[in-house]
Amino acid sequence: MKTFFKILVNIYFKLFYRVKVINKEKLPKDGSYLLCANHFHAKDPFLISTILRRQIRIIAKAELFENKFVGKLITLAGAYSVGKNEGDLSAIRTTLKHLKDGIPVLLFPEGTRNYTSAPLPAKPGLIMMAMRAKVKIVPIAVFATNINYKIFTKFIIEVLDPIDLSEYYDKTKSVELYQKLSQEIVDDIYNNVDRIKNKYYENKNSR
Repeated sequence: MKTFFKILVNIYFKLFYRVKVINKEKLPKDGSYLLCANHFHAKDPFLISTILRRQIRIIAKAELFENKFVGKLITLAGAYSVGKNEGDLSAIRTTLKHLKDGIPVLLFPEGTRNYTSAPLPAKPGLIMMAMRAKVKIVPIAVFATNINYKIFTKFIIEVLDPIDLSEYYDKTKSVELYQKLSQEIVDDIYNNVDRIKNKYYENKNSR
């Protein structure tokens, strides 16, 4: 994300939203890794970028670039396109290059926005790219008090424990394994979103 644009994004979220970050210290201070999170809204990549001081790249659907204004904004945020085909080799090569260069990459493993409280089927690409690049995965659970992200919505963003896949590096790999492990991560993210949500409303109701 361009420095000036990142400053504007940070100011925007500080002025118009209430963002609380938990376990920020779990984010690696250097080296590359894959960030993954649940995905409610088009603002999610910008929101998540505010918790990071480092440069980040974001995998985004090709359709988002069809609108020139939106395409320009997400490009400034560090986004690049992935096609509708799950085997988009160009996007995979680009991601692996960023990871090799030490740049963290954010992706949404469900592959689309999810307006429900239940996880969608995960795409296998998260695990596949993490194994190829031999990097950790850092899951993030995002809870919003309003899923339409109205002004002054409160967000609680929790950084979960980084996941080391090194035990699988020397094992036989398959799309089925990639999808299974990706799904486990997505399911855990949603379990944590539910936990954060329940705790938030318990505390609110006890006041």
